[in-house]
Amino acid sequence: MEIMTLKNHLQVVLKPDSSSRSAVFAYAIKAGCNMEVGVPAGTAHFLEHMLFKGSATKTAKKINQDAADLGTLPNAYTSEDETKYYIQVQSKYGMEALDLLSDFFWQPALPEEEIEKEKQVIIEEIHMYADQPSSVSGEVLEGLLKRSSLLGTKKSVRKIQRSHLLQFYNTHYHTGAVIFVATGNFDEFEVLSYLERLKVHHPKERPEQERREYDLQQKEAVVKRSVKQAHISWAIPVAGYGSGDEPALEVIATILGAHGNASSRLYDEIREEKGLAYAVDVDYESFHDHGYLLGYMGLPATYVNEARKILFKHLSDLETSLVSAVELRRAIACLTGQLIIGMDDVLTQNDSLSYSTLYGLEFDVDAFVANVEAVTADEVLRVAQKYALAENVYVASVVPKTWSAIEQLS
Repeated sequence: MEIMTLKNHLQVVLKPDSSSRSAVFAYAIKAGCNMEVGVPAGTAHFLEHMLFKGSATKTAKKINQDAADLGTLPNAYTSEDETKYYIQVQSKYGMEALDLLSDFFWQPALPEEEIEKEKQVIIEEIHMYADQPSSVSGEVLEGLLKRSSLLGTKKSVRKIQRSHLLQFYNTHYHTGAVIFVATGNFDEFEVLSYLERLKVHHPKERPEQERREYDLQQKEAVVKRSVKQAHISWAIPVAGYGSGDEPALEVIATILGAHGNASSRLYDEIREEKGLAYAVDVDYESFHDHGYLLGYMGLPATYVNEARKILFKHLSDLETSLVSAVELRRAIACLTGQLIIGMDDVLTQNDSLSYSTLYGLEFDVDAFVANVEAVTADEVLRVAQKYALAENVYVASVVPKTWSAIEQLS
């Protein structure tokens, strides 16, 4: 892997793999919905949509046609603290794909007529998630955690103007906050030669990136809807990347149910032993300065209180009792296995490299696997106690309108 800064000030990360039959090229920006200061909520995500709506040289239709000719489609995502545009393509079309991506990234047209149309598209996206009770419970949970709304609201989306998009673009889409990452099978010389000729944005003074700060208060919310099934989303604020606790937190998440661990505590008791729920999901979501242990359950309303008590019991147990050697070994095997398999994918490699490079974090998969394998039962207990899992869990429930028997967690 190589990391370098070109003469035009663009930071570049290259991780070639001649055994791959495809290449992934990406521009990652050190900005997401958490950096929406002075613009309506949803601006970062809206801008992500709008970059595909044409460049100085191509219409949106032409971008889509050119991508189809290459057998691919450029894509993007926005998170709390990162926005990323990428394209994966057969290696033989690598340079054409790189040119397509770079054209609309560095020269977006942001046409007024497309902005008005895209407002309705995103409002329909909001409607789509509002019709999904599992998404509603997640949205209510984000409200409890005071997390920024990625999509914004219908009201805030309607307020977005071209001036807001330009403000966010000019503040964040420059070489002080953008990196380029290439993984897979590509010609390093050709890629570097192309990138060095690019006209990129590099302000003389990099604007200071602002973030909102929040004070968490309410820990539980219940929303009644016209649904047949109840939906429970929960989260525990913990540390993120580079904290030193990340390996143990990943192990804790896997013990509870992350990384497809079918022998995990929550999955085994809630689904396999008692048949209370179909969906029992757990994850550890890690950012550069914070993280969350997250979970979701979809189940009949009559089982809500029992499932919540089981969740609380296992969180408490992790704080008070050592995990067994067998359970620890199994969780570590599941976690490291999924990690290694995932990192064989050039797109997953690209995502890991882009985020870690943006925030100056060292990510070496072999080193991380070694750190996970070194996690002990004592370390799991220490980290569980440090973050007071049972005491700091935030829970959002969507239940049928007729249901009124939600009990307190403790």
